Amino acid sequence: MQTPELIPVFEATIQLGEVQSVGDSRRIVQVVGGQFSGPNFQAKVLAGGGDWQVIHTDGRVEIDTRYTLETPEGTLIYLQNKGMRLGTYMRTVSTFEVQDPAFAWLTETLFISTGKKEEDVVSHVFYRLS
Repeated sequence: MQTPELIPVFEATIQLGEVQSVGDSRRIVQVVGGQFSGPNFQAKVLAGGGDWQVIHTDGRVEIDTRYTLETPEGTLIYLQNKGMRLGTYMRTVSTFEVQDPAFAWLTETLFISTGKKEEDVVSHVFYRLS
């Protein structure tokens, strides 16, 4: 069996907005914009998404972000990232949903990302698993 490789596909910057605290262990962070860019994929992040977080007593934060991308061609793409953040660094598994056959490769690929949060911006590098 071949050992899988991680192949960089695109990078993203995500602009965060208002934070809503729901009790001591739950936060909802608005996603207000951003950009995805890579050699074969460009898209902007539309306002209206969010990051539903569970904060653990040991400092871990479970993240579940959901937002919509729009390509230059006007195709809308739904994206969900689920994972964990420790301090400013995070790791996620990403799932895309899209109807346009030109972007079907997004739904047929397993993606993971590494990310870092700095103030109200999250930067990600997305990798496909070979």
